[in-house]
Amino acid sequence: MTKSRMPCTSLFLLLLGPFLTGGGQMSFSTALPLPTTMVALNSTEGMQMLYDPLTLKRPYEEGAIHYTTQQDTSSCGRASATIVLNALVGTGVPAPVDPTYNYPYWTQDAYTSSDCVASNCTEPCTLDQAARALNCTAGVHVEARPSSSFDQTDPVAELRELVREVCAEEHAKPDRRHIVANFDRASVNMAGGGHFSPVVAFSPARDMALVMDVARYKYPAAWFPMDVLWAGIDSYDHSARAYRGVYLTRGNVEASAPGAIVEA
Repeated sequence: MTKSRMPCTSLFLLLLGPFLTGGGQMSFSTALPLPTTMVALNSTEGMQMLYDPLTLKRPYEEGAIHYTTQQDTSSCGRASATIVLNALVGTGVPAPVDPTYNYPYWTQDAYTSSDCVASNCTEPCTLDQAARALNCTAGVHVEARPSSSFDQTDPVAELRELVREVCAEEHAKPDRRHIVANFDRASVNMAGGGHFSPVVAFSPARDMALVMDVARYKYPAAWFPMDVLWAGIDSYDHSARAYRGVYLTRGNVEASAPGAIVEA
């Protein structure tokens, strides 16, 4: 007799059965509803997108275990940084021994205990400040990409290709990258202002990117249409007198000293 295998999505839905509504949609609540253009990750549709064989999700696979909530309303930048730093440990980026756990692990407190980080940004950060703060870490290379650096003839296409490339990189690639978006919530019909969160997956079938929102008390991780994500990062930060955008970070394989910031 040939044994049949249960698809991953079916198994997931079976295990999550108690959380499903009659319509087959998961019912988890957050403080605020998502805009209708977005798809919550903690929904049946959102999980089906994640486990679609065509979905590119290497950053999610490396970073999801380290997904954390920002400590306060001003710390989205440091929360995002600790997620990508812990994901980069596998590329040789060292982690400090946190006194709370007595094991090497990046926490938000450990990150901001650095004088270099504190001198760059521990309060609400601009894109440049967040990139410079992350660059304080030995073995890390940061590239800041304000939206003004994208090809303005078709910036959404360039953003799409950038996200696709990062999410498609292999686990074995020594200089594999992670990407963090700095976007304006109001520009994507969400409540709030400037915000940072990692972008960890791309769905070619739906042309959407998965943003792991670090303000989990407010919004869930969600799939953003690429044009909506662009609208969020292509916003002017008046405190910085510059446009928001994304930054890319990777292990600096050339040296163990802090890497250079490259602004395109």
